[in-house]
Amino acid sequence: MLAKRANLIQQLSRCKNSVLKEVCLACGFSVKSKKEDQVMSIVHGLDLFNKFPRKVNVLAVDMGLKNFSCCMFQGVDVTGKKQPLLRTDSWKKYDLHNVFGNHYVPLYGERDSLMETKRYLSYLSYSIIEDIILKPQFMPHIVVIETQRTRSNSLSATLPNVLLNYTLENMIYSTLYTLQRNNAWLNEMTIVPMTANKMVHFWLKRFLTDNISSSKTKSIRSELFFDWLDNDEGRSPFLHDLKLVDNFRSMSNIQKSRQILSNLNLPPKDNKIDDLVDSLLYGLTIYKNLQSSHELLRYIEQGKCIETYVAQTTAQHVDLIKKSLSSANINTKKNGSDKSRK
Repeated sequence: MLAKRANLIQQLSRCKNSVLKEVCLACGFSVKSKKEDQVMSIVHGLDLFNKFPRKVNVLAVDMGLKNFSCCMFQGVDVTGKKQPLLRTDSWKKYDLHNVFGNHYVPLYGERDSLMETKRYLSYLSYSIIEDIILKPQFMPHIVVIETQRTRSNSLSATLPNVLLNYTLENMIYSTLYTLQRNNAWLNEMTIVPMTANKMVHFWLKRFLTDNISSSKTKSIRSELFFDWLDNDEGRSPFLHDLKLVDNFRSMSNIQKSRQILSNLNLPPKDNKIDDLVDSLLYGLTIYKNLQSSHELLRYIEQGKCIETYVAQTTAQHVDLIKKSLSSANINTKKNGSDKSRK
């Protein structure tokens, strides 16, 4: 085992730092500035990867009290030979107040007091874990949770709803950790925090020639989803069981959004599906990270050139996004950026 680890370190150490950074970005490992730290980031990342089975259950969450979206992938093949299936019964959006809040009983009847607010959020946290994350018929190996910002839209103050989402997110972590300490069977589950910026950087920004605004990347993410959903060129990272109308491709984005909401039995409120799309992208980010880690190990075990691995992985990724970016008149780089986004 030590000899195998030493060989891994030796092979990685022969690579340029820019190549190692691209490896980290593809696999979802931490990007470091020093080469030796970069090497160990990959080594430790592969150690974690090797703890997962070759078919994993992934639950991805886009946080929000009124728009809590989650996407479940069952039996994801980390080799990439079989794409994950997006099922309509495993892709949900909840208003947590409506789903769980109606069953909450205040301790003293003062719902708006500071004590009741904290107690209510604790109740929501436990309800999310009990009814959504730890469903008996679906036990996730990986739970990826969107990390909440404490600032929004360049404001200098933290908005109340942002603070509530931030607090709820951390309560979920705390409750999960407590449950894992008291239930050994939950220790196989790994919780992965992920910022929206990291997800967007993984899918889009590292391949772009110019900086684009957050609102622009949001619209591109929807375009990306619609392109993947209905293309006959095999250019999609997932399969699905959504029932699309024949003229789906020619519809406007608003009409397409209504179609998706109809498939999921959700009301067409504002025709917004960006929360749902982001939960899907968080899950697909983990899938692609696992697939890239598996492929990296294969290259290393066979003594193949890691630079070739980076070039192949980059080309495959650009092929997934180039049509949507071209439609938005945005140019892509031939190679990914060597800068990290945390």
